[in-house]
Amino acid sequence: MKIETDYCDLYYPSKWKDVVIIEKQADAVSFRADLKGQGVHPLFDVCFGSENGYFYDVINAKDGTEINVYLVVHPVSEEGTLDQESVDLLYEMQEDMNYLCERLPMANVPQTAQPQEETVVADIADIEIPTPYGTLKYSGIWEPY
Repeated sequence: MKIETDYCDLYYPSKWKDVVIIEKQADAVSFRADLKGQGVHPLFDVCFGSENGYFYDVINAKDGTEINVYLVVHPVSEEGTLDQESVDLLYEMQEDMNYLCERLPMANVPQTAQPQEETVVADIADIEIPTPYGTLKYSGIWEPY
């Protein structure tokens, strides 16, 4: 699916067209899942220029300028009325944020020009996986899986 914004076009898998709700604001695009009978659940936001969420990268905007892109990933609530199939669906839809990010028009910006701090979205600790070669870290939201 092509989502047109003032900054760039975003692409999100069309397999979600019957489930996803996409809301465009002046400097952000919000993605939510409409689970029929189980409510509407926020997935993630793509923010242009504003420092909401985690810094992702710098893109070449349609007007020829470079602009910072930030991502906000909303935690999936596994408690309450959602069955496991719905929880898995929400995580799969969030995972496809990577599909979207891979198609952004990235700018060539030196590492030193990028912002150094990130804003914390959720207080979920990373999983540490010890190996003979070092300790790997993985996002804590995936620990149950």
